[in-house]
Amino acid sequence: MAETHVISALRKKRGKLSGEIVRAEKELSDLKADIAAIDHCLRVFGYEGRADAIPIIEARTVVFKRNELKRTVLQIMSERPDLADNRSIALEIISRKEWDLSDTHLIRTIQDKVRHCRKVMPPVANIL
Repeated sequence: MAETHVISALRKKRGKLSGEIVRAEKELSDLKADIAAIDHCLRVFGYEGRADAIPIIEARTVVFKRNELKRTVLQIMSERPDLADNRSIALEIISRKEWDLSDTHLIRTIQDKVRHCRKVMPPVANIL
């Protein structure tokens, strides 16, 4: 009872994922080569410390465009006055963006962003 269309789709999906792994491994290899080149430059310019002891700086992920969060929070507060707390507003934003509502880290992150956004809003905006 082989479902050829299912098998074909799964093979195609597997092939795409394998291609993504190859691309990611190439990118990782390129990044390691870049780090090695920078380590070499550090030594050339007299850096005597351990290069691997340099703290890692993680890139920030931009989640919202400029003022998008502020506009969305204001819109939600005017449309849904029953959503008074930051968590409820964050859940509504996540729902509207069709993100994963079961991702607790995402919920906490958006909740913190909403809290900060509401803190810096003019007082009138918080009583809509």
